Amino acid sequence: MKKLKYQIKTINPVIISSESGNQFMVPSKDFIPGINILGALAAKYIKKENLYKYFDQQKPDDQKFLDWFVNGKIIFSNAYKTDTVEGNEYATYPLPFSIQHEKNNENAIYDLLFSESTEQTKPLGGCGLLMNGNIYKTKINKSTSPHHERDYERGAAKSGKFFNYESIDANQTFEGTIFGEDDCINDFYKKISDLNQLRIGRSKSSEYGKVQFSFLTDTDSLSNDISLNNDGTVSLTFLSNVILYDKNGYSTNSLTNLEEYLRERIKGLSEIKKTFLRSEDIENYVSVWKLKRPNEVSFQAGSCLLLIVSQNDIEELIKLQETGIGERKHEGYGQIVFGLQREVITKNKFDEAKYLKPKAVEVPELVKSTILKIAGEYLSKIAAVQALSEVKKTKDKMKELNKEINITSSQVSRLEGFVRISDSENTFHEYLDQLRETSKKKLKNCDFAKSNLLDFLIAADILNDIEIVKGIDAINVLFDDVGIENSKLNVYRKELFKKYYFVLFAAIRKAIKGGKK
Repeated sequence: MKKLKYQIKTINPVIISSESGNQFMVPSKDFIPGINILGALAAKYIKKENLYKYFDQQKPDDQKFLDWFVNGKIIFSNAYKTDTVEGNEYATYPLPFSIQHEKNNENAIYDLLFSESTEQTKPLGGCGLLMNGNIYKTKINKSTSPHHERDYERGAAKSGKFFNYESIDANQTFEGTIFGEDDCINDFYKKISDLNQLRIGRSKSSEYGKVQFSFLTDTDSLSNDISLNNDGTVSLTFLSNVILYDKNGYSTNSLTNLEEYLRERIKGLSEIKKTFLRSEDIENYVSVWKLKRPNEVSFQAGSCLLLIVSQNDIEELIKLQETGIGERKHEGYGQIVFGLQREVITKNKFDEAKYLKPKAVEVPELVKSTILKIAGEYLSKIAAVQALSEVKKTKDKMKELNKEINITSSQVSRLEGFVRISDSENTFHEYLDQLRETSKKKLKNCDFAKSNLLDFLIAADILNDIEIVKGIDAINVLFDDVGIENSKLNVYRKELFKKYYFVLFAAIRKAIKGGKK
């Protein structure tokens, strides 16, 4: 196997979108995945060799392209940020989840793969280096930038379509490796070595994604030498997400499947002594397909295990470390290292990851008022959807039971009157409590949701509805970015309960009329 070490310097901010997020925020990963490097180099190679003519045929006849970028003969690892330690620059990697600090003392750090703590702890997280008993945590500088969706026919912004991009800042350096069989890598290097600029990530056709690409010859921060601890143990650390398939061909995050996989390849594996495993869903967009790749579950980078193996397994461990484990290795998944973690941590050095917000820009008051109005309309839509959902579930339930919603239009009108004169949901509940027993009994006789209409209305708490809370949290993030006081949203929050109940009662009245036809 031959390795090429590559370096990426961000010229523009880069967006490597994460699976998490919402309609107001597109978060970015802290690293550049191997699949993005593969795609960017493949696009450059296609353009350089003029392979577009083959894409209308069933089978392109450029075998090198297929071997390098499709068939997996070349592996593209993830690129992680570099940092300077003791005067030398090294590529960092995800810190193992077993390295944790006390919740109330961030300087008290343990590697729980080898030790125990009586205090509550949490993973250090992020990327960094483990060298000579020291822990170094690197800073990934990020920014958020507000954007709006554009209506290209009108040449203006679409109403209400505001969102934020989180991006890796410009002027940061990332490193990774490209490796495969010697002949394959030699041919690849001859064709690719003259490429110096790539476009990677999201919105790369606009102001994002421009990077400088080059190959390096200096030493990696990870050693290829593997030695066992005195008790015959060795650590296994995942440097990237690992995808495994079970016997049915489905991706799995089962420890049982992982153990079976390792035992097939490490003959002297006698025990998995400790594990710190986390799972993560993977979803990629494939531009050639114009579709997303089906979602797969994986073991998250930073997961680690303590294995008891034989000295005779060292060569096999070295081989696995070179080639990786699991599926889709050529896309950067399955990268591992043995023996990275040792028993003793003599010093603890780390810096808190810094989250940089964009430079302060004064947002015009007209824009702020527009955003505030759109935010209020957005919350109203959530409340309306939640109300319609409750009525639909009740209608479906009644249909199964061959029954109708047992309430009259006049009773619904009276409830609407209560909402109209109430200044809060609590006031509305007070009016319900003042109903005569005969009226309460009629509402109790009306099956609704999981109980009856009266109990449903009394128990309702619109502002604490999970979807409403999510919406308010997302809006607060946007408000912080553009400089709007969160308290200004209160005027809309107070009206949410009215919007909810008016939509709810209108839908119930419609359901009553529909049932009588």
